[in-house]
Amino acid sequence: VNVDLGPYDEEVHACNQDTECNEVGVSSFPAASVFNVVTADLAEREPQAFELMQNITFPNDQMSALLAWHEENDASVDEAVVYFLQNNQDQWMSWLSEDAQANLEGLF
Repeated sequence: VNVDLGPYDEEVHACNQDTECNEVGVSSFPAASVFNVVTADLAEREPQAFELMQNITFPNDQMSALLAWHEENDASVDEAVVYFLQNNQDQWMSWLSEDAQANLEGLF
């Protein structure tokens, strides 16, 4: 069940995190960065995969929408991946090398 916390409010959120604050309120959480971490060995062994991982970005609202679609449609992870690929081609194609783009161009 999704709980609507409204927009993010920095002051309210700070108060909610402070056990001494008596003015608690309703606020969404701030956006948080997600980091892809790989070993140096992977970067050296699989440079194309490493380059791809460096290029992948998702805005929070897009990831939330994809996760909501996944839940609302009782979809498998594979189905969610296909849904994303079919509906966001411009985005994910920009993550790929020119060679990879050319190889996949006719599939979608």
